[in-house]
Amino acid sequence: MTNHKTKHLSKSTLTMKQIIIPILFMLAALPTFAEENTSSPHKRPDINEMHERKWRFILEETHLNEEKARKIKPLFMEFEKSSWQLHEKVRSQFKEVHLKMAKKEPVDYDKLNDSAVGAEIEQAGLLEKYHTALKLILSPEELFGFYRAEHKFKKILLQNISKRKGRM
Repeated sequence: MTNHKTKHLSKSTLTMKQIIIPILFMLAALPTFAEENTSSPHKRPDINEMHERKWRFILEETHLNEEKARKIKPLFMEFEKSSWQLHEKVRSQFKEVHLKMAKKEPVDYDKLNDSAVGAEIEQAGLLEKYHTALKLILSPEELFGFYRAEHKFKKILLQNISKRKGRM
């Protein structure tokens, strides 16, 4: 039997996990790409090359015709660029928090939580705009395949990270 405080703690912990875990996955995907494409494992990847690599993967998986690919690529690149900029903003905020924690300085968790949730909401808005634009070009079946290819790309990146770190 759990008391009221324990229930409240697990709900708030779950909420923070739901916010932070996707952010950590995005951050974790970057070293794998860097390792494959640079001579130094500590060098940050060229994000434009990563977007191009993802685009090529999606084209291979979906077999879109030239006309549709030509129409979608600018939408894709804009979505990726906007998502990356948002990711970088959140990343820098968490980096600041870690520095404060290391220095044993107070952290404004309320501000951090609001910022993390705000970023998730902003990402949802970007996705909604992207989805609406894609629906004008692709059939529902093609759109499903497109999203499936994006998901597969992310899954492969995460699997590569797990293999590199010895986890399976």
